[in-house]
Amino acid sequence: MIDNKAINLTPVPHGNIGNYCTHDDCESCGKEFKKNYTYEKLCGDCHSKKIISRYNELELVEWDGETPLVIFNDDQYFFNEDDIIAYCEDSECQPSDLMLVVCTTSNLSQIDFDHWIDEVHEEWEPSTELIAKLKEFNEFLAQESSNTWFEGKKRVTLDLEVPNE
Repeated sequence: MIDNKAINLTPVPHGNIGNYCTHDDCESCGKEFKKNYTYEKLCGDCHSKKIISRYNELELVEWDGETPLVIFNDDQYFFNEDDIIAYCEDSECQPSDLMLVVCTTSNLSQIDFDHWIDEVHEEWEPSTELIAKLKEFNEFLAQESSNTWFEGKKRVTLDLEVPNE
């Protein structure tokens, strides 16, 4: 026993012994906490404070009502107000309790001549027609959305109210 805590010693042939500890002291507040993952360094309270701090550092913008939203550092997406209200009713919370972030989308990646580098000889030069067609196609790709949404870097707050029953 150390500090009135039972210690179970297990030989560790390789790796850091810290990766096998079930409890650790929080790097922020020093309080002992149970580790759920080997890489955890903060207790639950300090981890939550860090997430909230990171969220509050994001630029605050007004939501346009159309762009999808996502809960910060999560994969819960909302595509309209009805989705948000339904989620809040199921979770028994208010929209103002959610840390919502405006989503961004990605475009399809451009194609360059390196795409064919393994299929041509070193001295190969593309024809002017191929250069023009590839430029035209890349311009098309630049405008084409993948319709895949990602967490953006702008937060929003909503004035919606969900009646609690």
